[in-house]
Amino acid sequence: IKMIAIGEKSGALEKMLENIGKQYDADVESRISRMSAAIEPIMTVVMGAFVTLLVLGIMLPIWGMMGSAG
Repeated sequence: IKMIAIGEKSGALEKMLENIGKQYDADVESRISRMSAAIEPIMTVVMGAFVTLLVLGIMLPIWGMMGSAG
């Protein structure tokens, strides 16, 4: 808000708003990159757990049948 007031007083409101927009865009990009950097390892662990459960769901009955067969 102070930057807008300064822009109005100096007569360079358009340039000031453009600078504010660029600053907010850079902030959003930074936040998105930090979020994706945090989410990526979490998703890798979740997918690994899912694959492990899937493999166990297939292999445990097979091992059970092999054990009872003898």
